[in-house]
Amino acid sequence: MENYPDEMFEEAARREKENQVLEIAKQAIENNAPAFKRLAEIEKNELIDKAIEELGWIVMGGQDGEEFYNSILFIKQVLERCKCPDL
Repeated sequence: MENYPDEMFEEAARREKENQVLEIAKQAIENNAPAFKRLAEIEKNELIDKAIEELGWIVMGGQDGEEFYNSILFIKQVLERCKCPDL
């Protein structure tokens, strides 16, 4: 039987530890799925509030071309992010 270099054992130990950490992370996500979903909803609502505020700045006027462009771009990004991915 051939002797294996120490590096192979070290790599195997590293991969095993990495797999254990990934498993712990998966379990944490599964166990806290409702909380993660709620956080996502809160973030979505905060983004929508910021987009509404940006619309208010557009309505007030006084923006130069670049500011207007950035406002529209931000609102577009918020809408794209809030879109349901299943549709």
